[in-house]
Amino acid sequence: MRRIILIIFVFFALMLTSISQASIVMEGNYIYTQISDNGTLGDRFNFPGIQYDPEGGGNFPGVGGKDFFVTVAATAYEGFFIEFNGTLMGNANDFSYYATPISGTLEDLSETSPYDFYVRWESSDDYLVDIIIDTYFNENDEYIMFTTSITANDDITGVKFLRTILPNPDYNDYKIFYTINKKGYSPIISPEDWVSASGPETGWTIGLYSNSPLTHNTGIVSSIDPDDYLSGTNEGDGWYRIGIAFDLGDLNEGETVTFSYAYVLGESLEDAVNNIIPEPNTLFLFSSALIGFAIRRRS
Repeated sequence: MRRIILIIFVFFALMLTSISQASIVMEGNYIYTQISDNGTLGDRFNFPGIQYDPEGGGNFPGVGGKDFFVTVAATAYEGFFIEFNGTLMGNANDFSYYATPISGTLEDLSETSPYDFYVRWESSDDYLVDIIIDTYFNENDEYIMFTTSITANDDITGVKFLRTILPNPDYNDYKIFYTINKKGYSPIISPEDWVSASGPETGWTIGLYSNSPLTHNTGIVSSIDPDDYLSGTNEGDGWYRIGIAFDLGDLNEGETVTFSYAYVLGESLEDAVNNIIPEPNTLFLFSSALIGFAIRRRS
């Protein structure tokens, strides 16, 4: 019996090790996170999810410390989803999938990119679409930027993309799951461009931002249906996902569409907003400059 227990323990230890090795850690002065092998932030077995040092000293609390989503507690998650031809696909780092998962590969491009940390996830199988998600930031950034490229391998219709997170920044300190949720920041940022979730005790805030010229909108909602976010659904405060969705329309075979968005962090909603204001165009300008880099690397 003891031998069986030992074998089981070794098996799970090896499994966790392999999962950990499949992730790529990104650690700056303000942000400590990892990209899992399915392209999401965080890893459901290992910290960090998204840890944050507002002082910029690279002092992160580690396991059990404040984290924007506590992965091992199964009370929070992060993921992305794509819908086309009426089918929903996507990946999340919780324990269950509500869409067809997408396999992919990770590559660390930090040494050749214009950013200190730059990780690429690329879909690996023969799907009707090819997806590239680049995740990147500099060591002194208080936001995590993304550039997503979707290429149609056949004519496809009704293409929509969603990035969403169910955060709980106050769980470790106060065992509170829910958040104070807001769309927009009047009159500076429109509800279509910005959505945020704040801890009710600490005020620590994570927001999703984009000023892409593509049709997009934010939502506060329980579902992972991109239409719920594109319609601007706002269910208010509580244990809800926040997300941003893009309506990409119909794509012809060989056509590629590229767009950008970011997670922005702060000790409060105002701090988070200040990390993209007074120059809210910065994220889009940076990501536009990276499109050529993305194409060169892919070819």
